Amino acid sequence: MTKRIFGDIQGYPEGTYFEARLEASRAGVHRPTQGGISGSAAEGADSIEVRGFKWPRRSTTVAVAHLLGEDAFGHWLGVTKGSRWWAADRSMSGVFKTSFVKVVPNGTFWTACFNPIDPVVDVDIVLPVQWVDGALEEIDLELDVVRYVNGSVYVRDQGEFDRVRAIMPDDIATQAEKECKRLRELVERGVEPFGDVGRAWLSRFLTEVDTPDL
Repeated sequence: MTKRIFGDIQGYPEGTYFEARLEASRAGVHRPTQGGISGSAAEGADSIEVRGFKWPRRSTTVAVAHLLGEDAFGHWLGVTKGSRWWAADRSMSGVFKTSFVKVVPNGTFWTACFNPIDPVVDVDIVLPVQWVDGALEEIDLELDVVRYVNGSVYVRDQGEFDRVRAIMPDDIATQAEKECKRLRELVERGVEPFGDVGRAWLSRFLTEVDTPDL
């Protein structure tokens, strides 16, 4: 049985690009050749594929994240600075400019990223995430609640939401607006996980990956 490696893979620094999943699998970076979680219940997961969509289900990006753990707020993922993301059709790709962590609750209309630079909190209003063949799939409903280092909180991409609202079922659009308003209040007040909890997960992750971002 091939030994599973948690952490850096020798010879494949952050930002290494693979033309196909098979190449990444052979390198030991992300072993599943069909996407999904790399790991087991006994050993834990070393990586997970995250698939992003826009309403109604237009594929946008694919990335691979570390599965860090789970608490009362959901699953926590980590993405390291220099890691690759790519378009679903491989027409384009790029790298993440900073390391960050992401919390993925179960059955909610939101997920949230915590960053060492502005915006330090970035909440995405989404359909409840789905785990498909071991991969995480997230449909973005455009609205975002962001908080900056100076404490200011804004709703971002309201115009984009207004543009697509007409093609959304009314119950989904109404739920998205309701959640956006509720989450803005929570983020402004620093209600967990938008206070110490998110910062703690981020701090631990940055320490583990030895990044100078913080």
